Amino acid sequence: MHVNTTFTHRSLPQLVGVLLVAAFAGLFTLHHVTTVLDRYFVDHSAYLARQAIQQESEKLRREALVHARIAASYRIAGDTAEQVRALHYYYQRVGHDDVQIITADGELLHGRDTMLDAERRSLLLSDMDPLERTAVGFLRTADGPALVAAATVPAVDGAQPPELIFILTRPINDYPLLELGFDYGLADLHIADDAAPADSRLQLTYLDGSPLIVSWTAPTFGRGLLRELLPVILGSLLVLALLVGLIARDALRTAGKLVASYNQLDASRSQLAATEKRFRDIAEAASDWLWETDEQLRLVYLSGRFEAITRHAITDWLGRPLADLLHGENTDLESWLRSADPESLRCHYTDRLGNPRISQLASRPIVDKGRCIGYRGAASDITERVREQRQIEHLALHDPLTGLANRARFQTFLTDSLARRQPLVVLSLDLDRFKAINDNLGHAAGDAVLQEVSERLLHCTRSQDLVARLGGDEFIMILCGRLARTEIDQLCTRIIERLGRPIPYQGHDVHVGTSIGIALAPDDADDSDELLRCADIALYRAKHAGRETWRYFADQPA
Repeated sequence: MHVNTTFTHRSLPQLVGVLLVAAFAGLFTLHHVTTVLDRYFVDHSAYLARQAIQQESEKLRREALVHARIAASYRIAGDTAEQVRALHYYYQRVGHDDVQIITADGELLHGRDTMLDAERRSLLLSDMDPLERTAVGFLRTADGPALVAAATVPAVDGAQPPELIFILTRPINDYPLLELGFDYGLADLHIADDAAPADSRLQLTYLDGSPLIVSWTAPTFGRGLLRELLPVILGSLLVLALLVGLIARDALRTAGKLVASYNQLDASRSQLAATEKRFRDIAEAASDWLWETDEQLRLVYLSGRFEAITRHAITDWLGRPLADLLHGENTDLESWLRSADPESLRCHYTDRLGNPRISQLASRPIVDKGRCIGYRGAASDITERVREQRQIEHLALHDPLTGLANRARFQTFLTDSLARRQPLVVLSLDLDRFKAINDNLGHAAGDAVLQEVSERLLHCTRSQDLVARLGGDEFIMILCGRLARTEIDQLCTRIIERLGRPIPYQGHDVHVGTSIGIALAPDDADDSDELLRCADIALYRAKHAGRETWRYFADQPA
């Protein structure tokens, strides 16, 4: 069934495709043949046009030679005038009015001057062949374009009268050209202009150098053949397409029945595959690598992603306890596995490069005949996610410039400490001469000063104390535990002395100072906002007292 269905759905369209390609190839070949045929006849017609003009020119030249010999027979030695009168009478009698007889100097002895004026006769004589003493070419005449031939009248019996030249003029207007084209199989041969088609035109040249273009109707035997054959071919293709369509329809009907039968078989296979799918249910979870252990929790299977994530070789860990690799964060791994806890377990491990990693472990027991014979599950590496979460938490509670606690962290720390009724000392600090640094050296210098001040303040405190930056050059220190005034005074002295030391910045020594306001909890206040207000009041008094000193809120005059 599957083979037949495949043939119907795959081979039949391929067969139709082959037929279509063959049809298009045939049409393309026919078009190419007719195009080549048209090109051949166009080139051949151009050749015939050149031959026609050349033959007509040669014919007129020979005719001029014949008339020149006739004129020679009328020559009377030494009497040119008598000879011309005799020739004039002869040409009137035979009906030739396209004849001129001139001297070698161009003087007209016989014929119409309007037919070929002196300037054009001069052009013709300048083109005379010095050996044959003949000339032929195209000139513009009063009657339009003309083919003109000239021949020198030869001497007879040694007589040497003045040299005479016989000129024969044939107009080449439309009718003579039509006759000439008919003789050579060229349809509608005529005088044309530059707009004539390039493949059915011939450019000649007048004796004065200007162009003379003749054109004709190019033969289109190829296109005619195409017009005759194309309907027959298209009709045949249409009939073939109808036959293929009928065959395809019957084949598709048969294929539909085969597909229905195959689908029933496939449904049975799907039910069987569902059992395997349930067996591998953990694979459906979004996991990085899969694992499986035996009853003693020794690894018997690791997926390929294990090596990519942990960089450990799979063969190095097969047969070893899973607990040697993963260590539960809050629960022993073996206890968690045997408890069949559906919740995932966060574990720590070290990859092959020695880097600490964090993994989220999911597990399911493997039960056979009511007995647990092992465990399988998935381990998702969450190291980067945990690192990013910690970074976010750090940024939420710390000043990004100095790394000190920010206002939110300070407020939480102070509130929690007061809630535990823990004695506190709150120092409110404000830098002296900091604005001048920003104005004179720029904000980059100000940032560098704030960072250095933060480091120096941290060196003045204990691990249980808190240093926070509330903004600008305003800092807060919370000292945990009850301290004597002498200890507080010593700390303030140390802070002022350390902050007063020069701060190097790009070749400059920057100097700042600080004033400190001190409030005690619970002596001055046991509320965070009130305690901070007391420290600010004490700071104001310290600044008013001359800066780089400290004042206690408790010393405020009543």
